[in-house]
Amino acid sequence: MRHDGGAQAAPQPPESARFSDLVAATIHDMKNSLGLVLDTLEEIDALAGKDGGRDRRLGVLRVEAKKINNKLIQLLGFYKMSHEGLPINPQEHEVAELLLESVLRERALLEMAGIEAELEVDESLLWTLDRELLMGVLGNAIGNALRHARSRLHLTAREEGAMLCLRVNDDGPGFPESLLREGAGALREMNFASGNTGLGLSFCAMIAALHGHGGRHGRVVLSNGGPLGGACFELMIP
Repeated sequence: MRHDGGAQAAPQPPESARFSDLVAATIHDMKNSLGLVLDTLEEIDALAGKDGGRDRRLGVLRVEAKKINNKLIQLLGFYKMSHEGLPINPQEHEVAELLLESVLRERALLEMAGIEAELEVDESLLWTLDRELLMGVLGNAIGNALRHARSRLHLTAREEGAMLCLRVNDDGPGFPESLLREGAGALREMNFASGNTGLGLSFCAMIAALHGHGGRHGRVVLSNGGPLGGACFELMIP
């Protein structure tokens, strides 16, 4: 067989198969698989609890798997925003129900850490917003607070100047001064050694900004203090 020794050109992917698209598709598949893992872990944990043999290590697995799942959701959100735009579906919702469910979703983390969450919200308060996107923001804020809280979280929701203000306050040491100066939406240098990539806060700021009304847009405000004296995460929605 004749072999001319010439190097053959590597096959090229079609123009539509950009690397970023392939990454996004892979993330989507990973997120779906991880969702099944989370569901299975929850079922095993529930069965173990009935038998009185709940293992703390199983709780750790659930927490870490959920953190990975949240990061994948955030990455997909950034991808969609930079390409075709992230769809938003604003509808009127009961804010008290939204806040309560956001805490219930993080119940495993709260129980593991021995943290008590207090809610303060007007039961009659209604607001137009994208429920699932806002749940993601609140879940991220509660997860961040749990990592630094000593024993308590304080969540509030109230109307302030025609804006819905959702606050997550903890009794930890508070936000670093550098973070307060830069703000939640600022692009900052990623610190992989500490695990602080800033991805979660940037995601929250992006989701807040998608909510607009009357020429105003949502925003995230970071401060220290509040009723518990620690970090205070505020989500403002018009």
